[in-house]
Amino acid sequence: MLFVSESQSNAASSLATSKKAYQMSIQAGMEHVCQTDIRHSNNSILEMAIADFFHCENIPDCVVESVRFKQLLEKARYVGSDFKIPSRKKIGGKFFFLLSFIIILTNKLSGNLLDINFQAIYDSNKRLTTENAKWFGLSWIGDGATIKRMPLLNMLAMCGSKPPAVIAILDCTGHMVDGGKIDAEFIMSFFKAKVDEFDPGKTLTDTSFFDGAANVQKAGQYFVHTFHGQCVSMEENMSCHYL
Repeated sequence: MLFVSESQSNAASSLATSKKAYQMSIQAGMEHVCQTDIRHSNNSILEMAIADFFHCENIPDCVVESVRFKQLLEKARYVGSDFKIPSRKKIGGKFFFLLSFIIILTNKLSGNLLDINFQAIYDSNKRLTTENAKWFGLSWIGDGATIKRMPLLNMLAMCGSKPPAVIAILDCTGHMVDGGKIDAEFIMSFFKAKVDEFDPGKTLTDTSFFDGAANVQKAGQYFVHTFHGQCVSMEENMSCHYL
């Protein structure tokens, strides 16, 4: 009868355990390599899909480095298989429901993404422009332009802590079709509505900038009288004079 000592038994047990651990480590290593290869493969597939999209849709290469594109990819990680790509009508069509930005973030989106995005950016620009206005004051920039027979008035707002932001572009076509004129009173009514929105107490407005057109200059004079600020006229030679 063959007797096995306790030390031999322990050695055999340790050997079996080490073999089992070695086999498990090999399996884990193979799984890790397989997962790594899959990740690398998926990364390469996504890179090629992005490149193909940019090339075929004639999108500038520099867009891939934009903050918004990076945000797009980051947010795409959190959606499930039930996500549906928005249609072109939803992105740029007519919006019939007024929704707040909070509703957008809680995924209760309804209506057109163009108007929703516009309202979100407008509200953000308004907040950033006015948040330090009590220290730096507000300045306004206005000008008229005709683009492809479309008479437009544009208005920008700026503060010392933020670059100028476009806050309104008015298409005056309907007004002129009805027999109206883009005179000083009309220009002033357009500007006053926006300034009242940003500066309802008439305490933040410091300066307004207008071009040298006679109707715009007269509107600037009305503006100074109403908001007690300073009007700067930007002539064609880029010199300035104060009213």
